Amino acid sequence: MHDFGMSAFTYLQQQQVIESFRSFANTLLNSLDDTGYFCFESIHCPSCAVAHHSDGRTSCSRSVVIPAIGKPGCSQVIPLEPEFIVHQDGHKKQDCEQMGARFCRGCGYCLPCPEDIPIPTVTFLKVFSMQMPRDQVITEEHDRAVELAKGCSECRQCVERCPYDLEIPDMLKENIRFYESFSAR
Repeated sequence: MHDFGMSAFTYLQQQQVIESFRSFANTLLNSLDDTGYFCFESIHCPSCAVAHHSDGRTSCSRSVVIPAIGKPGCSQVIPLEPEFIVHQDGHKKQDCEQMGARFCRGCGYCLPCPEDIPIPTVTFLKVFSMQMPRDQVITEEHDRAVELAKGCSECRQCVERCPYDLEIPDMLKENIRFYESFSAR
């Protein structure tokens, strides 16, 4: 029987479930998802995070970082205990939590791109390189995606549609530089 004083991770480790999720170099892939669970433009409390949007709106929200252990090629994940981001944690901790979760989730809301750039594919290249063998990262598909991304006109349509307010043109440039450096090794 599960001891409720024990973390779910520790329990699953003792039951040898975690071992089946180990992959490249015997490591675990821990995916983080930062999601808002309340968002208001007219209500605010001291625990809320405040966001100033590029269109002049100000919204207040509550957020949580939800970790999950996954394995490439496996359709299941192991969700772990969420970490609630609260304003009382102090600005430094809150900024670190939110900046650590500033990544493309691959939701596709940024699409279609007028330049036909497969934005989620390009923004995931750095992550792919940490999770997959090199021959699965350096591919013709990724080469084509990077070439398309080099033609980004920075129209910012993707930024306007992104529900996470990500600076997608900057993320594209960063991942292009990374991919070129990685493929040159």
